[in-house]
Amino acid sequence: MGPISVPKPDYKSVSRVHRRFPRQYLKVQQRVRGPLGCASVGKVRIAAVKKVSRELVARYPDKFSKNYEENKVALAVLVDARTKRLRNRIVGYVTRLKIVEAKRAAAPGEIGPEGPDDQA
Repeated sequence: MGPISVPKPDYKSVSRVHRRFPRQYLKVQQRVRGPLGCASVGKVRIAAVKKVSRELVARYPDKFSKNYEENKVALAVLVDARTKRLRNRIVGYVTRLKIVEAKRAAAPGEIGPEGPDDQA
């Protein structure tokens, strides 16, 4: 039995053209990738904000509405947020959940999780 041969890693090198004209290269890359550097950009919320918001909406569905300012007052009574920024993020996500909930309730002919073929 002979020795095991391990393939050498294949390293990519940057061509001299990109080193000589970095601005032009970056402009081309920016046009391809979009203005913010990626194809689609969504809102990012930390898991703690989502968890607390969903729990509050599940426990107290009648205390919150689609109005941000009213939700801020209701949240101040229920939760002692450490910072104003965290409180505002929780209130914003609660408001968003209530808006989505209202849209789903008003949507005609909603399809269930089974799909359109499984409906009786």
